[in-house]
Amino acid sequence: MKKIAVFIVSAGLLSLATACVVSQERPSYQGRTDYYERNSFHGRIDNQQKRIDQGIASGELTRHEAGILQDNLNNISKRYEKMKSDGILTSKEQEKLEKKLDENSEMLYSKKHNKKHDIRKLY
Repeated sequence: MKKIAVFIVSAGLLSLATACVVSQERPSYQGRTDYYERNSFHGRIDNQQKRIDQGIASGELTRHEAGILQDNLNNISKRYEKMKSDGILTSKEQEKLEKKLDENSEMLYSKKHNKKHDIRKLY
């Protein structure tokens, strides 16, 4: 009888310890934004918007440069809405939008890290 009681208590403690370990969050993923959310179209738009705002606040972008970058971003968003208005966004349309976002992102990077303030419009 004593052996059965010891076995039951041991099994209970083992299952309790296992439950505690399993219920803990994995530290490598804490505070990390979901990959798909961050790389979605709207996630990329939001990210570029934050970069433009940060560039103005830090003085890395002039108001003129930020205005052009913002216009590009607004035009890309309008294009997205127009392309999606028929209910379907084809892979070709998505590639065009991604290319424009890539170009605007590169332009944003170069203007934030370049002393010379020369900028061109995408449209």
